[in-house]
Amino acid sequence: MATKTTGKKATAKKPAATKAKTVAAKTVKPKNTSVSAVKKTAAKKVPAKKVAVKKTTAKNEAVKKAPVKKASVKKARVKKAPVKNVKVKKTAAKSASKPSKTTKKISGYGAGDVNVVMSVDQVAKEAANIASKGPSKSDLDKLAKNDAFFQIEDLRAGYGKMEILHNFSMRVGQGQSLCLIGPNGAGKSTVLHSIFGFTNIFSGKITINGCDVTSLKPSEKLSTAGIAYILQDKSVFPQMTVEENLLMGGFLKGRPAEAKAAAELVFDKYSRLADRRNKPAGVLSGGERRLLEISRALVMNPEVLLVDEPSIGLEPRFIDMVFEILYDLQKTDGKTIIMVEQNAKKGLDFADIGYVLVSGETALADNGRKLLQNPDVGRLFLGG
Repeated sequence: MATKTTGKKATAKKPAATKAKTVAAKTVKPKNTSVSAVKKTAAKKVPAKKVAVKKTTAKNEAVKKAPVKKASVKKARVKKAPVKNVKVKKTAAKSASKPSKTTKKISGYGAGDVNVVMSVDQVAKEAANIASKGPSKSDLDKLAKNDAFFQIEDLRAGYGKMEILHNFSMRVGQGQSLCLIGPNGAGKSTVLHSIFGFTNIFSGKITINGCDVTSLKPSEKLSTAGIAYILQDKSVFPQMTVEENLLMGGFLKGRPAEAKAAAELVFDKYSRLADRRNKPAGVLSGGERRLLEISRALVMNPEVLLVDEPSIGLEPRFIDMVFEILYDLQKTDGKTIIMVEQNAKKGLDFADIGYVLVSGETALADNGRKLLQNPDVGRLFLGG
């Protein structure tokens, strides 16, 4: 009985395991089958969708083909001329960026382009290099026709203990004009200040017609040495009349009658001032005020005129008028003129002699108009 029971149990268990395996196999197989079926279905469906999308886009493109072609044709027709112009502009831009040989030879105001723009440091370095080969004293003598009426010899001068001018020399013949140009801080105005006695002179000598005037005071320079200093601007007394301003120029004469007679000579020479003799100087135009400043210096009948920036703050028409007055004083009255002028082109065109100052030394010296043609002067100081 026990053996039968065990056999039944064993026979009963085997079919259960086999059934479980069969069920597991059946359940797994359908799952795998379903996945593969899904994949197949998905594979079939996805291309169908993509094809559908492509067909749709193809249809859209087909629909849009005609308008796109027409629009592109129209644009192409409209833009034909501008495209050519753009090419021309690009060519012009390239040619502008590469200056021609003719452009390089030109010098003076307005001749340069962006390619000639230089930094202040670069200008200073190149100018210093030029200054190391500066003119000799014999070169300066030749410019003064070997007959210097006004002369500076190895002048060292400055303000306080600071030396601005380093062994500076100058030669000017009687009745000649000399213009000083150069970068800011080169010492141009210091030359005029030193001549008139406004600086400390450490060494050197200033002579007029062989007479040493180095240590004279400014008042003595005007009354004894015949040197008049015409300041930059705004040196008139605006509340005083034109006539009173002129009489102030003769205060060193000590005799009012002589100053009055000198003022009348100025009025005879310049009718523009004579017409306004009783009007306040404050109502004068810029050019008329500059004329008054120059005329006031003439009351003392000087032989040498120091003119500091004659064109400063003036309109072009008044600048021409001032230089015409200076030309008349030089050529007609025989005045010797030494000027500082920031408008280098105007100053050099006017002057018989031009000096280019760099760091308190003379870098170049030549006839004024020849300096205008000098490529180094044009490149460093005239903008082209």
